[in-house]
Amino acid sequence: MFVDKTVTAFKFKGNEPIRKGQYRIPFFMTLPQKLPGTFNFVKKPLPGQTVHPENLNISYFFDCYVENMEDELLYQKEINVKQFLFTEEEIIDDLSI
Repeated sequence: MFVDKTVTAFKFKGNEPIRKGQYRIPFFMTLPQKLPGTFNFVKKPLPGQTVHPENLNISYFFDCYVENMEDELLYQKEINVKQFLFTEEEIIDDLSI
């Protein structure tokens, strides 16, 4: 596991019950710079081979829930993390040559 972080995105006012409906709560979270990008590799055996298929996977999910109601209100969203091939410093060094 690369990232395990809890962020409070929104607090409802007072102790009033949450009304039924749909809610959109924008939030911002900075991911670690050296986080590997999303990746999926599946190698299937060729016809006649008895080798087990290989499956390598790097994936990331956001789990969203209402505190104290995790069993009732839960939403999970898979996200795509893009990984740069070069760091900013490497690009600047290359441009200065």
